[in-house]
Amino acid sequence: MKRVGIYGRFSHDGSDERSNDDQIEYCRKYAAGQPDWTVVKEFRDDAISGSAFKGRKGAQAAIQALLDKKIDILLAEHTDRISRRAADMTALMDEAEFHGFEIWAVNNGGRLTKMTAGIHAVMAQEQREETGRKVHRGMKPKFERDGLHMGGRPYGYHLKHEITDKLSDKGRLLVNEAEAEVIRRIFAERLAGHTAREIAQGLNKDGIPAPRGGHWNASTINGTNARGTGILNNTRYVGRPTWNKNQLRKVVGEAEKRVIRPRDKSEHVTREEPDYQIVDDETFYAVQRLKEECAHVPPSKQRRAKRLLSGLLRCGCCGGGMSVKGRDKTEKMRIQCSRHHESGSCPDPVMTYVEVVERKVIDMVIGLFSSPEDINVLLKNARAEARKELGDKVSERSKLERQLGELNHEVEKLTDLLMRGVGVEAVLDGRVKAAHAKKMEIENKLADLGNEQPENVIDIHPAALKKVLNCATELRAMMERGDMEGDHALSEAFRFFLDSVVVHKADGWRKEPTVEIRSPWMAFNATPPAICATAPGLSGGLMVAEEGFEPPTQGL
Repeated sequence: MKRVGIYGRFSHDGSDERSNDDQIEYCRKYAAGQPDWTVVKEFRDDAISGSAFKGRKGAQAAIQALLDKKIDILLAEHTDRISRRAADMTALMDEAEFHGFEIWAVNNGGRLTKMTAGIHAVMAQEQREETGRKVHRGMKPKFERDGLHMGGRPYGYHLKHEITDKLSDKGRLLVNEAEAEVIRRIFAERLAGHTAREIAQGLNKDGIPAPRGGHWNASTINGTNARGTGILNNTRYVGRPTWNKNQLRKVVGEAEKRVIRPRDKSEHVTREEPDYQIVDDETFYAVQRLKEECAHVPPSKQRRAKRLLSGLLRCGCCGGGMSVKGRDKTEKMRIQCSRHHESGSCPDPVMTYVEVVERKVIDMVIGLFSSPEDINVLLKNARAEARKELGDKVSERSKLERQLGELNHEVEKLTDLLMRGVGVEAVLDGRVKAAHAKKMEIENKLADLGNEQPENVIDIHPAALKKVLNCATELRAMMERGDMEGDHALSEAFRFFLDSVVVHKADGWRKEPTVEIRSPWMAFNATPPAICATAPGLSGGLMVAEEGFEPPTQGL
């Protein structure tokens, strides 16, 4: 007696939810007419694409049951219910041949072979892709000619048919006055010089929900210029909605995962809709000019740091930023984890004094670069590790290039067999596609490795580190004078050396925190009580000051 598992699937929310029941009942009647068949399991996927197995729990469970020998036959109404991707179907048939199970499709003539499965899968994939092209083609006149909005509810608007309950209003929008006021506030504050982060903080403080609920953040307001996303980039707010700015591309091998890719501006379609205007033209385009000006200013210059480490501090628990949390009775400034302060989401927040962190960072730099010998040793180690890292890259590149050559040879052989009609066409075609996919993967890895050679090591001049040492020495003197606030050229020069400073909470509440420095220029590690400088690479690194760290005494 052969054990049968029945699989049913329908593609999207608009389909009849009873579709799976109908498919499974249809397959049950077919199975009842087969000798020695007994249906032991049903698998189903509701409202999900057949473009890939990954992400489809029902399909994955069915395949696993076949591999675990819990069923002998997988039965579906049609091949396209199992998969609409030729590569997946080819791989499944290879598994069937190896493990000895069978795939049947009622409307495809019964048991599938590699050839019949491959033919039907290619047709199903082409149908899926062609349907997508036709849907997209049909959307253009609906927007360009009829002015219909296609998609979910955009922030600042109501979907008109939900207000009027008229089918004829579907695709039309009405301004949501409450949200429109928030949009006008955002544009006004940005024009007044507030950053997107400051605007988001103000909205969160006032308890105004973000477009998708939850908290506002800078990316919600600024968006991405290339994609035209974000509150400040949305031309709909001046009565000029734009369609076809982006496209959703399915990730290969994923049923539901998609990525957004911007389309060329020549493909954008814009129309005038005066009723949609929320922000006046003068304000909107003034903000665009302001954004354009800021885009050409380095981030480090867009906003002057109030303190030596402003914007560089990170919480050692959650990785979030750290911000000022008032002063104590002696007027010493406290800092704490921003995530804990704004949303309470940090499980073990850090709170300490800013002067403590500044002192530790300055002392660490002075201790590390305290003598020419220390600098020379650090540079020697950094260069050696950098050359080793690049040497490893060259070795990896050689390995990948060898694999790429072997794949090219394999593709040539398979193509020759296909042209001469030798072997099973569906099997050879599947192997060619798999080889091409592997080739793309290797080519991407080679592109990521770049073209660096071991001798092309970026060097750091000792004078640059001496300058950092001099800055740190001057800053320590400023700290002793109580003159750490304000805009100082020394502070900017010192900050240029830093990427971030991570503050780790101490075990006891009276103990000072552990401070970890990350630098984009070189990697090093300092461990108390003596400094042990090593250089694992030039791409970035850290040095750590534990409790009680002091710079080493010269000559000891």
